[in-house]
Amino acid sequence: MTRCTGDVAPDLSENVASGTVALAAMPEGTRSATAAAKARVYCAGPMGSPGEPHEMATVARTLEEAGFDTFLPRRDGIHGEVVGPALSARTGVPDRDVWGFLRQAIFSLDVYQVLSGCDGVVVNLNGEMPDDGAVVEMTLAASCGKPLVAFMDDEDGNPMVTGLVSFRLVHSLRELPQAMREAFAQQHLIKTNLPPILSAAVEMGRRIAPALKAGGADKAAALAPIFEAWRAQQGSAPERSARSPDRKDQGGGCRH
Repeated sequence: MTRCTGDVAPDLSENVASGTVALAAMPEGTRSATAAAKARVYCAGPMGSPGEPHEMATVARTLEEAGFDTFLPRRDGIHGEVVGPALSARTGVPDRDVWGFLRQAIFSLDVYQVLSGCDGVVVNLNGEMPDDGAVVEMTLAASCGKPLVAFMDDEDGNPMVTGLVSFRLVHSLRELPQAMREAFAQQHLIKTNLPPILSAAVEMGRRIAPALKAGGADKAAALAPIFEAWRAQQGSAPERSARSPDRKDQGGGCRH
């Protein structure tokens, strides 16, 4: 399964320190529909709209029923409002001092999943305005040539957003699986360099992802060792901001 790594660099983590991400260049049409159907797709979309999380869960379920694996940030990632209090209770660290870590963890996990953990990205652009986190994730995917599909009820959208998919939008859920397969067949991953902030995020996300998978439903327990290591690295300095993450901090459409 091809990710943002490939023939040039089998493991993205080998290049994180230098900020180099080697992306396999795959000629158009070389990926079969069968291979694509086994791929993992990142489901980006709105977090705070009235129809979410139902709409995003429906997007993920549509792909899963067609044979894809999916990463749905609200389901598989870190929900700060839930994990924060539990992590505070487990570690004895005040809630306000947990949020700095959670913001970084949410960002890092999602960046990692978009760039390395997942093979393609589907973006739900519905809503009064596209979710800002989802647009960031969409841009990251487009910048490295990841298979990318945009879903939107309307016929039009902001050209600076829809241009990332060459203005081709999917307007029906039932069209998503085939559109995703076609995106895989046409993918052309490239070699690119990550700026330090994204390199660090990918490295942190690479540690968080398997911890969450192994930890099951108790995400606070899974994150506790990583949190303690992060605190030690930060010198246990309290966060300047005491607010809890808002909707945009929750992970999801790039979130989340």
